[in-house]
Amino acid sequence: MIKIIRTTADNPDFNKLIELLNAELRERYVDQDTKFAPHNFLDPNVKTVLIYENNIPIACGAFRENNIESNVEIKRMYTEKSSRSKGFGRKVLAELENWAAELNYKYAILETGDNQPEAIKLYKNMEYEQIPNFPPYENIPESICMRKPLI
Repeated sequence: MIKIIRTTADNPDFNKLIELLNAELRERYVDQDTKFAPHNFLDPNVKTVLIYENNIPIACGAFRENNIESNVEIKRMYTEKSSRSKGFGRKVLAELENWAAELNYKYAILETGDNQPEAIKLYKNMEYEQIPNFPPYENIPESICMRKPLI
């Protein structure tokens, strides 16, 4: 049974998945953790979405306000390895977008890395378009920034 919940970044299940995400990113971006880590901190009250399969957390994502043009920034998207290619990332992202639109945000923006082709493919399939890198990623060549209108 699949369950999608809206919660906050202080949720213990969210934090378990984030530990897995961080470990995977350290493997993909060896010796670059100090470049990205400062931008991935989330306030405990940041809005997050979790997907559970049979009461086990398998996918997550979050958004935080970005004061440029009524944007929210999508953060910390992750699907547990054994649950990939089943549409869970798409479901998390759609729920985050719906939630942000309900709160009257106009755009979702995000940053991903050039070493994450599956994430880039997901975002393009979900109608995100590449944009110039926004702060604080403007001087990080490995970063790819994207945007999608919500309203």
